Amino acid sequence: MPARILPSFLTLLAAVAIAGCVPGPEQFSVAHADLPEPMEPHDGNIIRATELAVDQMMATAAEHLDRDDRILVATFVDGNDLTTTSGLGRLSRDIVEGRLSGMGYKPRRVTLRQDSIAIVEREGEFLLSRDRNVIGHNHEAEALVVGTYIVAGEGVEKSVYCSVRIINAADNSVIGSHDYELPVGPRTSTLLGARYQSERDK
Repeated sequence: MPARILPSFLTLLAAVAIAGCVPGPEQFSVAHADLPEPMEPHDGNIIRATELAVDQMMATAAEHLDRDDRILVATFVDGNDLTTTSGLGRLSRDIVEGRLSGMGYKPRRVTLRQDSIAIVEREGEFLLSRDRNVIGHNHEAEALVVGTYIVAGEGVEKSVYCSVRIINAADNSVIGSHDYELPVGPRTSTLLGARYQSERDK
């Protein structure tokens, strides 16, 4: 090959090689399709988290109670509106009741509307009212378990923050407590009800 043609030939060969390394439109589409999908909200293990909360709460409360003591277990209520509850509040109560029973205690469930166990409007939290002694006496209970939850965040950052406490009915002292967080996925959102569901959940 003549010497003057060789540089031109090499230049053409390099151009072809570079062109072969540049991805075409179809290659960009494939690469984009391989990117991870946006994260979806996921549910926490409500049963396990609540059982562990009871374990932690009772680790300090046990020294104040006997195994044959009666313990009232109230429905968990919405911390932003203490007059309301939800499927999550009722499920949490049932889990607490079952866990306490498994420990050998004698739990008894109470509802928002039962007897003197009602919320005193704008005077404090559920079962933390001036009538606590009356509640314990009327139900022959040595202790009361109360719980609240508050929902915060949006999308994958949305969580429900739960607090459970056990109160000595004799002197109104908190003898055990535990706080825990649950991520809010589709099932938890359903338990919370329409009030806390995002548009994509409805």
